[in-house]
Amino acid sequence: YNYIILSSLQQEKFDAARNALSELLQGGYIPSKETFKNILTGLDLLPPKGKMAQNAVKKDDRTDGFDFLLFVLDAIDARKIACNGYFYSAILLEGARLGGL
Repeated sequence: YNYIILSSLQQEKFDAARNALSELLQGGYIPSKETFKNILTGLDLLPPKGKMAQNAVKKDDRTDGFDFLLFVLDAIDARKIACNGYFYSAILLEGARLGGL
C-alpha cells in the first residue's frame, strides 16, 4: 500500500491514493510512520535533507493535496488511530500556506 500511495500522489492521482488508503484501513491495518512519511513525500511537503525548511515559491495553490490530507485525517479519526505529530504539523503548515487557517 505504501508504494501505491506514494506513486499515486507523485503523479497527482489522488483518487488512486484514496482508494489505496481506504483499502489499507478497511483491511484492518494501521498506517505506519512510513505511510505518513510517504504521503508527505508524495505531496512534496518534506523539506530537502540538509537544508532549512522553506516555503518555496515553487508550490502552487492547488488544494487537491490538502484535500487528500484532510481525507487522511478523517479516515484515521474514524478508526480512532493516533496521528503522527510531524504529519499533523505538516497539515497545519500546508493549510496556513494556502491561507485556510
